[in-house]
Amino acid sequence: MVQAKRYNINVGIKAVQEIIAAQNYYKAHESWIVTNSYFTQQAMNLAKANDVKLIDRDQLVALILKVHPNIAPKEVAATVNLEDHLCPKCGSNLVIKPKYKK
Repeated sequence: MVQAKRYNINVGIKAVQEIIAAQNYYKAHESWIVTNSYFTQQAMNLAKANDVKLIDRDQLVALILKVHPNIAPKEVAATVNLEDHLCPKCGSNLVIKPKYKK
């Protein structure tokens, strides 16, 4: 079971509680939470106690690069026209995180 969280803040304990409940309900053998952000310490502690795998921003980038080793994040960022993409929550233009700037 995989839960994806696209947040601009750290993912908290609630997400871990949700996937633990879902894992028990659906009798899943394994559960992961994947995010474009990071996790709070509380979330990491609860996940560890319940064998929930957490994939944060840095691990996600590493996994993508493992699958597509010839494409660097900076190259992808260079091809994206940010004016074509708006934040679904606030409607403002998206920005590239400083780590991946052109």
